[in-house]
Amino acid sequence: MTDDLRLWQKMKSGDRQAFRRIYELHAPDLIRYGRRFSHESTTVKDCIHDLFVYLWSSRERLGDTDSIARYLMVALRRRIVKAMSESRKTTDLESSPVIFSADLALEDRMIQKENSEMQQFQLKEAFKSLSPRQREVLYLKFYKSLGYEDIAEVLDINYQSVRNLMYSGLKVLRNTMTTIGILILLAGI
Repeated sequence: MTDDLRLWQKMKSGDRQAFRRIYELHAPDLIRYGRRFSHESTTVKDCIHDLFVYLWSSRERLGDTDSIARYLMVALRRRIVKAMSESRKTTDLESSPVIFSADLALEDRMIQKENSEMQQFQLKEAFKSLSPRQREVLYLKFYKSLGYEDIAEVLDINYQSVRNLMYSGLKVLRNTMTTIGILILLAGI
């Protein structure tokens, strides 16, 4: 039995310490993740608060999970999408898509390996050419270290779509970075 499953089952049985531990372990990451959808920290914090109130009040009816982080990210994402669609007074999410914005955290992590200002510039520019979904998949894969199945669950899309978004996102990054690199080299001549 995994530590997450044990902690989750304790919380489900009414252990307040387990519930507090889940909150302390995951709330900071949930805030960072939520702010990628909405820069309104009040909305994000309200959604997180509502999520934890729901967890505690519904704990006896919850299923088991072997990944509390994945469970909470899925639940938070759904709450934020719902809150944002309600604030826009629309139920058609396709006409008002939720935009995932990746800040430089993923970029910084990748750039640290290279320690090059030119590569940092290239990556920043290349990230601008990604779709919001591609940014989100890359963020979840490289910054949160989630597997493809976990990403599919968080985004509520199928496994192959995650793989396709990852492949196309990395391809766009590679092509864009190569193009920017060539332009920088030509400008420096």
